[in-house]
Amino acid sequence: MKVAFIVSGFPILSQTFILNQITGLLDLGHDVQIFARINPNEPKIHPDVDKYHLIERTHYMPQIPKNLIKRRLKAIYLIITNFHKSPLKILKSLNIPKYRKDTLSLIYTLIPFLDKKFDIIQCHFGSCGNLGSYLIHIGVQGKLVTMFHGYDVRLGIKEGERVLLRVAGTTVILESLQDPIRLALSGKKFASIKPEQVEAISLEQQTSHAECSP
Repeated sequence: MKVAFIVSGFPILSQTFILNQITGLLDLGHDVQIFARINPNEPKIHPDVDKYHLIERTHYMPQIPKNLIKRRLKAIYLIITNFHKSPLKILKSLNIPKYRKDTLSLIYTLIPFLDKKFDIIQCHFGSCGNLGSYLIHIGVQGKLVTMFHGYDVRLGIKEGERVLLRVAGTTVILESLQDPIRLALSGKKFASIKPEQVEAISLEQQTSHAECSP
């Protein structure tokens, strides 16, 4: 089975939960490729990164210039030099009415996937799930799996607040565990948010941490 991992950065020493998934799949004989926004160049890396030759399996997305003009010029260059790999995907990605201001930025995400197909596209964190969803809609082959972590589900929760997380259909429900008298007085017991709202909030909050944002 061919599996693509989409992560914000790789390798990151603290994210052993991602590393363990990757090495576990490799041990089972699966073909794993890693796609990351950045290489954080941390002074220390986990021994398994070298043991499994994971850098050789890692594809870094083209860096997005902060300057808008340079960003557009580089995106145009990427389109021209990679158009032959998959003309249809490139053309579908240039849907300005749909993607609006993110159109050119999303090109940077698509480029490493143009000539590849997978059985599973595994995304870690909601914002990377957004990018995975984009790739599926453009036509990249693979079944999308997004794994949310504590960073995602705790967004918007006040510090020290106790909640109970449960899922009802397509809705993620955060049930407050505040004092029942306060709940009765406020008349509100549940705060319900859709999964796409969790991803949207996650995307906004993680942008400053080099997460998988356009």
